[in-house]
Amino acid sequence: MIWAPVVTMLLACCAYGASQPALNQPRIVSASPEQDIQLSCTIISGDKFDIYRVIWLQQSLGKGPRMVYHYRTGSTQGRGPGISERFSVTDDVPNRQWNLMIHTVQKEDDGDYYCTSWVDNKNGYHSNKINFCIEQELFLFL
Repeated sequence: MIWAPVVTMLLACCAYGASQPALNQPRIVSASPEQDIQLSCTIISGDKFDIYRVIWLQQSLGKGPRMVYHYRTGSTQGRGPGISERFSVTDDVPNRQWNLMIHTVQKEDDGDYYCTSWVDNKNGYHSNKINFCIEQELFLFL
């Protein structure tokens, strides 16, 4: 009998946790200057909903995070303040995938990128990180 409250609590936690989204992203992406790249974010678990909010954040070395792009299913989307038009998002909502596109990458695009997911009726954020770096061109003089 003493185990009944514990089992009930564990079942409630598991049921709640099962409906929460989990995200899948590559861990490291690199590119050469001037390339176009895609950083992908897929919600791989949790309930399917009609409305998702996905926010891409960037954190450069020594700086705080800043919003790069926000997307809400069937509603608003757009870049954060001061973000270049080189950044955009493509979506595949039925497959729950949002790709941050960076066109003509620049050195200042280096940093950690976070795809965060907000499900309107669950009131919770979930986030994963991608480390993105621009490869430096190396010139050797002999």
